[in-house]
Amino acid sequence: MSYSHEMTRVTMRLTSVMAWLMVRRAVYAGRIDEDKAADSYRLDGAETCLEQAPDVLASMPYYLNYLSARSHDVYTRIHRLDQMAYGALKQGQTPYDA
Repeated sequence: MSYSHEMTRVTMRLTSVMAWLMVRRAVYAGRIDEDKAADSYRLDGAETCLEQAPDVLASMPYYLNYLSARSHDVYTRIHRLDQMAYGALKQGQTPYDA
């Protein structure tokens, strides 16, 4: 059960990142308005995707640990970019604090 849960989390991280990148590409190409992207196409799933369970991962195969860590890193970077792009940071806060 925990194996499938972690694989679902990896999949969710990667699909969310791909969708966000495709929207940003469409914005830069002029196919989607920046305001619409800010309202409707923000990066989603932060509660699930930013969560890590080291105790669960310790009992998982090495490749799942690797995939989970790498997908978490990618999602975290895109999460920071999303916050920077759409002004979700509070005054004086850096993307690394969020």
